[in-house]
Amino acid sequence: MSSQKILITGASSGIGKDAALQLSRRPGLQLALTGRNQARLEETAAACEGTPAVFVGDLTKPGLAEEITAQAEEAMGGLDGLIHCAGEGLIRPLKDTTDAEFSRLLNTNLRVAFLCVQAAAHRMASHKKGRILALPGVLGKFPMKATAAYSASKFGLSGLLKVVATEYQRQGVQVIQVYSGGVDSPFWDELDMKVQRDKMIPSAVIAEHIASAMTAPAHLVTTELVIQPDSHLFL
Repeated sequence: MSSQKILITGASSGIGKDAALQLSRRPGLQLALTGRNQARLEETAAACEGTPAVFVGDLTKPGLAEEITAQAEEAMGGLDGLIHCAGEGLIRPLKDTTDAEFSRLLNTNLRVAFLCVQAAAHRMASHKKGRILALPGVLGKFPMKATAAYSASKFGLSGLLKVVATEYQRQGVQVIQVYSGGVDSPFWDELDMKVQRDKMIPSAVIAEHIASAMTAPAHLVTTELVIQPDSHLFL
């Protein structure tokens, strides 16, 4: 696309960080980054080529998604891309999942996505162009045991994005869903689950696919990317 002014949420670590690094190396792009951890977010910005705008904040706070989106748009002189990577994981059987945990996952993974996408979509629609990319992940497409709260939030995210794509198609806003399998990222650091991270998808690989989808020619529409390691493949 000719104009590339992109806001990346969850840019302090994992896929969001790697997406920022990948995109910063592509010519003609301006980036704005947001995340909750100031030190790690500043590390991401320092590792990027160029000087991304940085906005620290917890997007679950009322009004903050709209505020940061507006600030990012002002800092870059426009907004035509949103890469929404902010989220939280939980692997726990249904019987052991608390009401508070379920509510927290829906708030962090679904409500925040709704607010960020809502804030970005109408801005892009006013200029008749834009791309919104988010990551339901493979657990937003296929069920897996011990993921009731997480999968509920991600299936909800997938449904949300499909509706947004329908509502904004005629306004030139494209919506991209990334259904990635297990990604070797800090997602797993605080989860009580034994996993073989060397068998997972490197975060930088997912980021490369994200960067390619976001910078493809404007007339090419990527609606879904499904990328899984062959060690645990959902069909």
